[in-house]
Amino acid sequence: MSIHAVPRLPPGLAERPRLTGALDVPAALVVLHAPAGYGKTVALTRWAADAERDGVWLRVREGMGEPLAFAQQLSVALADAGLLDESNPLRTAAESLTALREPWDLLSRGLRRIPHPVTLVLDEAEHLDETTIDGLLRLLTDLPTLSLRVATRRANRFTEPGLSLALDVRRIDTAELALTADEAATLLGPTTSDAAVDHVLDNGASPALARVLLLAGETASDPSRGGAEDALETAVESLLRLRAPAWDDQFRGFFRELSLSDAVDVDLATALTGAADAAALLDRAEAEGLGYWAAPPSPDRSDTLFVLSPVFRRTAERSARRTLPAERVRAADTRVARWHLAAGRALPALQAALRARDGDLVTDVVREHWYDLIRSAAEVRASLGRVPALTLRNRPLQSMLLAILWNAQGAHRLRALEYFAIAAYGARAERARARPADRALLAMVESTALRVSGRTAQAGRIAEACYRDMCEMSEGERMRLGRNESTIFNHIGLSLFVAGRVEEALDCFRRSDAVGRERGLLAGRQGLAHLAGVHALAGDMPEAAGAVARGAEMSWPDGWEDGYAGSLLQVARAQLAIEDGDPDAASAALATLERHRTTIEHWAIIEQIDAVAALLRGDVEAGILRLERAEREQGRRQAQSPASAERVRRARALLELGRGDLEAARGWAMRLSAGAAREIMRARVSLAAGDADGALRALSVAPLDTADTRTLAEHLALTAAAVASAPAGRPAAAPAAPAAEGPAEVSDVAAALVRLHAVLVDRGLFEPLVLVPAAGLEALRDVAVAEGLSPDLVAVLERAMAAGVIGARATASPRLTRREVAVARELGASETVAEIAAALSVSPNTVKSQLRSIYRKLGVGSRDEALRALAARGLVGEDPSTDGAGV
Repeated sequence: MSIHAVPRLPPGLAERPRLTGALDVPAALVVLHAPAGYGKTVALTRWAADAERDGVWLRVREGMGEPLAFAQQLSVALADAGLLDESNPLRTAAESLTALREPWDLLSRGLRRIPHPVTLVLDEAEHLDETTIDGLLRLLTDLPTLSLRVATRRANRFTEPGLSLALDVRRIDTAELALTADEAATLLGPTTSDAAVDHVLDNGASPALARVLLLAGETASDPSRGGAEDALETAVESLLRLRAPAWDDQFRGFFRELSLSDAVDVDLATALTGAADAAALLDRAEAEGLGYWAAPPSPDRSDTLFVLSPVFRRTAERSARRTLPAERVRAADTRVARWHLAAGRALPALQAALRARDGDLVTDVVREHWYDLIRSAAEVRASLGRVPALTLRNRPLQSMLLAILWNAQGAHRLRALEYFAIAAYGARAERARARPADRALLAMVESTALRVSGRTAQAGRIAEACYRDMCEMSEGERMRLGRNESTIFNHIGLSLFVAGRVEEALDCFRRSDAVGRERGLLAGRQGLAHLAGVHALAGDMPEAAGAVARGAEMSWPDGWEDGYAGSLLQVARAQLAIEDGDPDAASAALATLERHRTTIEHWAIIEQIDAVAALLRGDVEAGILRLERAEREQGRRQAQSPASAERVRRARALLELGRGDLEAARGWAMRLSAGAAREIMRARVSLAAGDADGALRALSVAPLDTADTRTLAEHLALTAAAVASAPAGRPAAAPAAPAAEGPAEVSDVAAALVRLHAVLVDRGLFEPLVLVPAAGLEALRDVAVAEGLSPDLVAVLERAMAAGVIGARATASPRLTRREVAVARELGASETVAEIAAALSVSPNTVKSQLRSIYRKLGVGSRDEALRALAARGLVGEDPSTDGAGV
């Protein structure tokens, strides 16, 4: 049993067993809270080095403070410590956290899988934000096998007095961490003066101050008037001045340039300082008390971090940035950024690259660590948000990252759209001079920015060019894409899909899936999810079911199946349930995406399937309310695209048909863009109104050249129903002679029915049939029975009739003119015709005429009957500015 990754203490530190004992208690949480220099890290290290428990030591660096970033680093530490078995969900935390808004359920399940108690030791916990601390406290409450030992310089939720009401907490504050007189004298050494001991005790009694005085030979003991921290800073500055003459020029310069990074390895120390013997100089820095090795170093020390003491580093860094030539500082920041980048520390790399004002390096960090940076959203927004917009126009990956981060905020959609526009502009400008791999990445950025901004046609054109480039790309260029290849196929595939290029989109998703399996890229699973969803939406249910089945056999990172990554997999499951006639299962699949419905770009697809589920359940009014609410929300977010608007209009037309308002349904159908979908919906409305000839006219002009399977099946179903419903096409009774001797038109209907049945069975479809109006289904059933067609076909038709989605008694709802709507509104507010006329500034005779028209349209004979009819038909809330309102 041991705590993993405990740092090595530098020599010359005094033993303080009273602190070790204070840490070695059964409390779930022990908090060391004091300013810098009070030996919190030393106390934790001494205790952890000998603690008989399993756990991990984690130094909280800048950039690890947000919940997702912290969870990622903790998961890595637990894996490095060998505490995670193969099935532990924390082993794929990096991927899971790209899909989660908060990590606490994931951490809870992962920690529960560890079969013994675990202790987390968190040094420099002042870098944790309050949300992360709250999450850790919840874990402590929920997991009796978890304990925390925490060191923090500033007050936070860990230090709140009320915490002890919910947890067993032990606090070790400044007074307890301060040196006693005996400890100060021991630390200063046997030759120290009483004045030096008094100076330490009078200025906060911090171990760091005593250490500084020891190193400075007591000459840095001038009193400070600013308190303990100022006394320590004054002493450090004095030490660095006084010790510098005793240091040779090499070591003095070495430490000054070393301070430009909070930690180094031997290679970075060599690069920053030019010292060939950097390992020996780092050992000397350790002996001088300027830092410590984060773990016992290997013989060559090349793979071990040396952490600079914050107390000394802050002062030295200020001096270095003030006195070194600007170009030298920039070069050092660039080296530090590249060092962090090579080690996968995304946020420190980004911040160092920004300090160096190296835009290309910033872009490299973003390209390689896109998802890691998303986990530190607030700090990335703050860091990149300081970059001027004119600069971002030439850095499309940076502006795209900012757009995604702001878009995820929900309430900041407008700001996100600004960054999407900047990203699209920059990507377009940069693509012309980029290498093939970079050009593909930039095209993905531009296409995605355009798609999410609602410009789907332009997004599709860019994606199509990118698709060709990806298919023709050399293997060498493809390797330059790194882990982005599946991601590029996923995004350009979505852009192609929303632009109507379904076959190319499906090929992109197949390629993403294949590349993911070949190279172990989990983004390929997102390609599989997209493949399933688009197959289902296109009406190819066997292929959709196959992809769903393959997905069910896979282990998905937490948050992927029910998040953005797997959203179209849930869409496929929902559509498969619709085809099985199970609306509840469809809605249950979509409910897994509930927390994303406001911000997900597939919101209209989700609402469209939910509308059909509402139809199948007979829950039409709730479906309309839900659809209207979603449309309002997306309108406020400016998240409607032509593709999403088409889906909403189609869903609304179906729902209006479901509640029997043919005129409203016809109005929504006519708002669809010219094409097959509009003509099919017009035909459906005409058939519901009993106008089979009108349905056939609409169907005859529907362009089907590029139609998908679902569209063709809907067209075929409605055509057969319209022909069967026409007077010449429907038999009056069972035939007295064989079907071949019957009317030619009936045989044509039979042939169409047989063909329709074959398509439905082959493609696993039911929805195209169930959306045929009931009168048409009845006509088809009569033909099937009269013609002696397959019992299976008859059974399918009767099953669709039983669903009763578009009822046989649907009638046109009366439509009022704008002036009649105004009169109707006044009818409830005014007692007499004269009052209505005065309110509307018209003559009483005009009001009487309009009232007669209203009564006639409503089929009523009195004012009270009219008011009841108007209320039942929901006149309140209608927009009187329209040219006609349904009531």
